[in-house]
Amino acid sequence: GTLLASARAVGDSGTPLLGINLGSLGFLTQLTPQQLLPALEAICKGDYQIEPRMVLEAETEGMDTAESPYALNDVVLNNGPVSRLIDINLCVNGEDIVTYKADGLVISTPTRSTAYSLAVGGPIMHPRMEAMIAAPISAFALTTRPMIFAPDDVHEIKIVSEEHHGGLALDGQVMLPLKNSSSVIIKKADFHIKFIVFPENTFYKVLKSKLHWGHTPRAL
Repeated sequence: GTLLASARAVGDSGTPLLGINLGSLGFLTQLTPQQLLPALEAICKGDYQIEPRMVLEAETEGMDTAESPYALNDVVLNNGPVSRLIDINLCVNGEDIVTYKADGLVISTPTRSTAYSLAVGGPIMHPRMEAMIAAPISAFALTTRPMIFAPDDVHEIKIVSEEHHGGLALDGQVMLPLKNSSSVIIKKADFHIKFIVFPENTFYKVLKSKLHWGHTPRAL
């Protein structure tokens, strides 16, 4: 959460971020506190890499212009405080794609394909990729599955249930009430968030250590 807030504060300034893991999982925070000083020495020597990450931009009726409309992780439309199914229509580039009957819909970047999107059945994607994942939350249909879209596609999502409102969350930090007459436009932002990474901490190594990727249940 702290790193996400930092990414929102940095915005399009181009300032690179270095994440230190003080919690439990932390895919965005590659280093432990014990690795911080050696990492700073390496940075001073120029022995590091910059990895740009795709950012989403959301626009909807009622969004305050003072609020940052960007999300590094995901944009989530959900059923708000009322626990019931809602109908969510998804259009891409003006074409009607599908109407989900679900608890909500996650539009995610590859950076956070290992977070909420993964929890609702979405694919794991390398964070350097440019794409958008649309993954329904608890969809009431066996044939409804997450979909991957091109990075330049423009998504429009809207609650079409009768007399039902929902909520919109950007990175789980900016929360907005959403009326069923409001459309949300989600597209790729015109800038990237830059992260400082080190060759020894690859995405695949983090995947194995954090999610025990490829381990059998008996090995755990």
